[in-house]
Amino acid sequence: MEYSNSSKLLHNHHHHHHSQLTTTDISYSTSSDDQRLVKIATCTLNQWAMDFEGNKNRIIESIIQSRDQGANIRIGPELEIPGYGCEDHFLELDTINHSWDVLASIIGYKIDKSLDDRILENYLTYNIICDIGIPIMYQGIIYNCRAIIYNSKIIMIRPKMAMSDDGNYRENRWFTPWNRGYTLENFILPEKIKKVNNQTITKFGVGIITTKDLSYATEICEELWVPQSPSTEFSKHGCEIIGNSSGSHFQINKQERRYELILNSCKKNGGAYVYSNFVGCDGGRLYFDGGSLIAVNGKILAEGSRFMMNEIEIITAIIDLNEVSSYRSSIKSRCLQSSAKLDHMSFIYLDEYILKKNSGMYVYHNPFESIIPKQYSYEEEMCNAPVCWLWDYLRRSGASGYFLALSGGADSACVAVIVSLLTRMIYTQIVQEKNEFVLKELRKIIKDDKEQYYPKSPEEICNMIFVTSYMGTKYSSTETRDNSSNLAKEIGSYHVNLEIDKILESIKQTFVDCLGKDYEPKFISQGGTYVEDIALQNIQARVRMVLSYMLASLVSWTRQKKGYLLVLASGNLDEGITGYLSKYDCSSADINPIGSLSKIRLKKFLEYCYRNENIRIKSLEGVLKIEPSAELRPVEVGKKPQTDEEDIGLTYEELSQLGQLRKDFRCGPYSMFKKLISIWRDKSTSEILDKVKLFFRRYSVNRHKMTTITPSLHIESYSIDDNRYDLRQFLYNIYWTFQFNEIEKFAKDETFSKVLKL
Repeated sequence: MEYSNSSKLLHNHHHHHHSQLTTTDISYSTSSDDQRLVKIATCTLNQWAMDFEGNKNRIIESIIQSRDQGANIRIGPELEIPGYGCEDHFLELDTINHSWDVLASIIGYKIDKSLDDRILENYLTYNIICDIGIPIMYQGIIYNCRAIIYNSKIIMIRPKMAMSDDGNYRENRWFTPWNRGYTLENFILPEKIKKVNNQTITKFGVGIITTKDLSYATEICEELWVPQSPSTEFSKHGCEIIGNSSGSHFQINKQERRYELILNSCKKNGGAYVYSNFVGCDGGRLYFDGGSLIAVNGKILAEGSRFMMNEIEIITAIIDLNEVSSYRSSIKSRCLQSSAKLDHMSFIYLDEYILKKNSGMYVYHNPFESIIPKQYSYEEEMCNAPVCWLWDYLRRSGASGYFLALSGGADSACVAVIVSLLTRMIYTQIVQEKNEFVLKELRKIIKDDKEQYYPKSPEEICNMIFVTSYMGTKYSSTETRDNSSNLAKEIGSYHVNLEIDKILESIKQTFVDCLGKDYEPKFISQGGTYVEDIALQNIQARVRMVLSYMLASLVSWTRQKKGYLLVLASGNLDEGITGYLSKYDCSSADINPIGSLSKIRLKKFLEYCYRNENIRIKSLEGVLKIEPSAELRPVEVGKKPQTDEEDIGLTYEELSQLGQLRKDFRCGPYSMFKKLISIWRDKSTSEILDKVKLFFRRYSVNRHKMTTITPSLHIESYSIDDNRYDLRQFLYNIYWTFQFNEIEKFAKDETFSKVLKL
């Protein structure tokens, strides 16, 4: 079957560059000129879910920049038109329709509006293959797709074959995977597309686009991660360039896994592999960390920024496709597999020379050139990912800054340091990098309508966008009070000291007035019961939350500034797992940069920020010296002050291991106990048993708190997150009777005892 497409005229006015687009089951051999140099551009975009106007503008700008750099192919991230994080909005037909509207605008976009509508060269996608992410409904089913465009025509719509449906992802909730293999079917295009390019039909499905001088196919995100990747089939059928459009979120050390998969794919298969990813916060708790890549024959040619404040980055590389052919033909085992009878593959033949029009541009091509990707330590990732996440959240929320209850302990100090690093990054971008975009965004944040503000220092920026407060009681220590004020002074935050004892006494007195003097609650150390003690601790925590929101609403007003502040929480991952927090206390906030960060990693990060010469926050010395404590009880004479680890009954190191076994290793009480026998060789069987019981009782009795916990940036693999992503119930039989009995039976088994002695 043959139908006209590609360079055929827009609006039936063009009378040149006519070409034919044909679908066939036959693979076409590409040209074997001395050099077949292709320039590929991959885009890192900071898209925003449902921001169709902004997303459209960023896509158009990325294509313009790719064209200006002489690229033959432009590849963008997954679902870049609506944004990846639309979630249940993907089920709304409005999202599908608006995405078509944007695609139509891109197809019909002219580089200069004053240019002649009839001349194809004046249009955005002239002489460049553009691979764009879009959700599309076909035969009543919504697919996660790529629209491949060339010369203002849609060459193919390619649906995703493998859904990401674990951890943070629920793609099968919104999309259906393409299960018809490497086949292509006719797709009738919407009228809005026909109006801009006079095209009525294209192909829908999975196949390879072959021109007179190159071949191209695309993978979509998860397809790289599955055991049988489409890239292997594409490569065996001769495809030379494979794009991967992704929405891959930040997680500690995840980029190394991406390198591994991409390099393995193009090392064993040969060919060019081009990876495009989002960067930034697109509306949820994930941070997309960029790191777009271009690789060929097992080596990396170009790498994009992992973390950045800009919204668009284009990286390019020049590849000699004859090197791909030579590399592949030299691996005889691969040749044998490729020459065998292969699974069916569909091809679209585009009767065009893509490369020859730019052949004069690439005088220089060094086949030995490659790069070593930048390696980030955990601490370096922490200095960037939460910082950039807070930047996007702040500038897109409409708020004027952040508020933090700064207790003087490690957790809130960690959050304060992250905001301080944000102000340093903003300052560096504006003053040293002369970044006009960041300056413009900062002026919006501080409501500088006259657009005159220019920062003098990071501390000045911090004072404008960050308010901290120490909310002390008679149980607060001098050390934490000093830590709080010293840290605030060093980083430059606007700091407020509050004493909340009068409020606490007033609440307590109201309770007594209501129920009588016989019911005056007391701490255990004063002769009270456990329930009285907990109630008095919770009052303090919840009062701090109420005051935090009041200050966040009104401090800007008291400073004669416009706007409001977002409240930051500072509860860590290990506290979330065990519920070691008061429901609706100061862990309740707008967002939490460290809610999925373990205490162990958190302390290492603070150590790094204290000792690293480029950061060197000296006031962290006091924070690092003290033991973590809620400081909610009176200190008894001759006894140690309250500490978090004693209150929980587990050390933070133990909590981190228990949390990983629960989430990453999917352990219930019984299997967790068996694994810990090998891990905790220094502990007795009975001690391990007690700790497993304590962990699961604490976890289950407090699980309901996860339904209200503050949304936090996803950092650790075993993040507690909230009950939308950690899909476990919140009403438990907290005694775990059957499970604990099984553990006890196993622990008493004679055979097991003999093995332990060995």
